[in-house]
Amino acid sequence: MAPSIKQLNRVVMALAAVGVVLCVYTYVVETKKELDSSYEAMCDINEHISCTKVFTSEYGKGFGLVRLIAGEDSAFNVPNPVYGLVMYSSVFLFSLSPTSLTLSLIQVCQCVLANIGSIYLGCILYFVLQDFCIVCVTTYVVNFVLLIACTQKYNQLKNSAN
Repeated sequence: MAPSIKQLNRVVMALAAVGVVLCVYTYVVETKKELDSSYEAMCDINEHISCTKVFTSEYGKGFGLVRLIAGEDSAFNVPNPVYGLVMYSSVFLFSLSPTSLTLSLIQVCQCVLANIGSIYLGCILYFVLQDFCIVCVTTYVVNFVLLIACTQKYNQLKNSAN
């Protein structure tokens, strides 16, 4: 039996909350490392498993793309977790209206974009930085499961509207 819209909405809200926590952690680690080069985060295990190496790389702000398009000093060249906070917070807030088909569709679109970003950043992580970031990979998993939950919720809302 398929989960109800109410159950799916709870899953979406829980995953969005986990995403917010991951983004806050990422932002704190990145900020502390910028202020103190000797800072080591819990997620720094060795030279090949290091989240601070990833967070402080050129791809840690604006996905490494904003600086190329709008310049290093652009207001949009912010740490990636800021984008994540906006996305996860809005997904959570849109879930406060669990039966809105329009907001549910927006959530699905946000999750599609987040997963495209995850694939891009995952490729950067593996092929360019040659690193493994526990926080990053956890975020990719959250994004994927969130996409599944939002898509199921949207489909159920759409079918119940017919």
